[in-house]
Amino acid sequence: MKPIVFAIVGIILAGPPAFGQPSDLLSGVPIVNDLTNYPATFVARPEPGETVTDPQFGVTIRRITDARGFARRAVVPMYTGTQPWNADESLLLLYAPGQGHQLYFGQPPYSYLGQLNLTGEWAPTDLENIHWDVDDPYIFRYPAYNKRLVEINLAGKTPAEILRIRHDFTDLYGTSNYKLLMEPHTRPSWDDRYWGFGCAQEDGNKWIFAYDLEQNAVLWQYRIPTGPQANYNVPMVMPSGEYFIVWWAADMLVLDRQGRVVNVIADPEYSHLALGRVVTPTITADFYWKHAFDLPYPTRGSLIGYWIPYGYKYTSVGENRGFPYPKSGIHHSSIAYHITEGGRNDLSPDGKWVYLDADS
Repeated sequence: MKPIVFAIVGIILAGPPAFGQPSDLLSGVPIVNDLTNYPATFVARPEPGETVTDPQFGVTIRRITDARGFARRAVVPMYTGTQPWNADESLLLLYAPGQGHQLYFGQPPYSYLGQLNLTGEWAPTDLENIHWDVDDPYIFRYPAYNKRLVEINLAGKTPAEILRIRHDFTDLYGTSNYKLLMEPHTRPSWDDRYWGFGCAQEDGNKWIFAYDLEQNAVLWQYRIPTGPQANYNVPMVMPSGEYFIVWWAADMLVLDRQGRVVNVIADPEYSHLALGRVVTPTITADFYWKHAFDLPYPTRGSLIGYWIPYGYKYTSVGENRGFPYPKSGIHHSSIAYHITEGGRNDLSPDGKWVYLDADS
């Protein structure tokens, strides 16, 4: 194999940025709990680094990037459901279409650090499937074109310290022309331990499998036979890491860590989705969230939840709760990190939200 040389060596961070705990992004945000329309008022685009006050809700919006310096005049988060900030909010990973992934400091003045040269066989198989570590602010991981699960450490000082191969999946499926795939709507479990992957080989074989990062082991794998196919046959791991979901024809299969099917949930309408958790005084539960245009009343709406593994449906925003028929162009994300005073990401009540991407 050729030596690996990354351009990111030139922007390696010498030490932790001098940032404190992230601010509470919900502080001062008015809580709106009604069915009134709030039409967006036109606001002139501020200059890079400048702010503007949202006329509807009074919150401050800061422009971070100057896209004029990029070929397609855009520098944006990789996807609605992909975490752009790192674990301590000190770094921000964005994407410039046609150019690649761009790294910024994650707090004001949001200085531009440079482009990450993740290209060729070491490029992510999907630009959206780069995932920051939930604890270490310098580490992110992704499945690469060369069938490896790659770990990049921005605090490393040599190529060997910067790049680490966490697993080489050619030991399972050889080196034929296939992609190591993740479902773009999801990420690993919220402790980074469990991952869901799939691949389609040149001979037509399709495989799905679950991987344990801590044990460096494939937990289970299945060959997808010919015939009725799932809308998306790459398994998605729930935030707790206890369950995986896979679509098969008009059903959603719920599998455990041993690969056993523990429930089959009728879900005939695939749509944009997000995997998240619901925490109340009585339950902490994995939920799969989607919008539903064609399901019968009362499970039609802009935000429908499925309690995994049980399959109970909950309409959060829908017609049976007084909302109109769902609008087109809806996206959801339930990706949010919670920082406690001890620095670890979890869901404890004393934490701070780092990032929460709302419906758009």
